[in-house]
Amino acid sequence: MDAISAEALSTLGEFHPQNLSTTVWALSTLLVRDMPLIAAIAAESIKRIGDFTALYLSNTAWSFAVLQMCHPPLISAMSAAALSIMGDFEPQQLSNTAWAFAKCGMLNSPLMTAISSSALRRIGEASAQDLSNMAWSMATLSFVNGPLLYVISASSLIIIADFTAQNLANTAWASAVMAVRDLPLIEAISSSAL
Repeated sequence: MDAISAEALSTLGEFHPQNLSTTVWALSTLLVRDMPLIAAIAAESIKRIGDFTALYLSNTAWSFAVLQMCHPPLISAMSAAALSIMGDFEPQQLSNTAWAFAKCGMLNSPLMTAISSSALRRIGEASAQDLSNMAWSMATLSFVNGPLLYVISASSLIIIADFTAQNLANTAWASAVMAVRDLPLIEAISSSAL
């Protein structure tokens, strides 16, 4: 890993945004906290943030959150960039971005409002994990969007059989934290958990 890190550091200025995103994703997936490389990726990403697609933004945000390296200047740059291309985000990218900001404990109300609006339009495409991650993120950030909570609940009921134990637990926890008393959802979670 040292050889890869050294080579990446020496050529980082030549990396395309996809390369930056993929490299930090690989580091986070392997749980490798190569501080010099990660700091350099953050700095280079900030310089090139206008070239990032929705996928690169969400993967980069997710990766830094997994590594528990919430880099405020990068988070701020990613938030601004995401707002400008929010219509390009797929449901998984929306939920991963919301999850990353929640994991970092960074509430950005304009971003969460935009994510919520986009999620409302694409909720029918959301997976069980997308729904539970969105609910968990909203609860963690104490960000309440009634219409989105309603459609998360309704959509969850339709695909509750697809929920993993973690999805069920996150959705139940989010409902409790936000004091959402949706009996059909709670009953469906209870039945699925048994």
